[in-house]
Amino acid sequence: MSSTRGPATALDKIRSEQLRREAVATRSESHVVVVELNLPRPKIEVIPPNQEPGSGARFRVVPDASDSAEAESRVSRTRKAIEKIIGRPPEQFFSSSGAFVVTATGKQLQELVKLPDVAAIWPNTRT
Repeated sequence: MSSTRGPATALDKIRSEQLRREAVATRSESHVVVVELNLPRPKIEVIPPNQEPGSGARFRVVPDASDSAEAESRVSRTRKAIEKIIGRPPEQFFSSSGAFVVTATGKQLQELVKLPDVAAIWPNTRT
């Protein structure tokens, strides 16, 4: 995953080799990135199919109050930390994926990877 040797570093949270290199080499250049948080995974329940022909199993998300409160706490804490690092609020938060969209310089990316609730940083590019 990383070109670093030895133990994993905080920069390993940057999941693109190119973005990782740019974060170190071009410290003042801005990058639009997706900052993925380490949040509790939702619980999925399978609903058995009914007896009608052509009906299949269905699924639903089962809310867990303690997981929800913990996720909200992590999102809030990380939003504040991101704002402190980049000097403004993140552009967007996507609750379905637990990720912020952020514009940050290489130097700021090096700080974002140190946040405890940041699981990964991905380049926000079109493919």
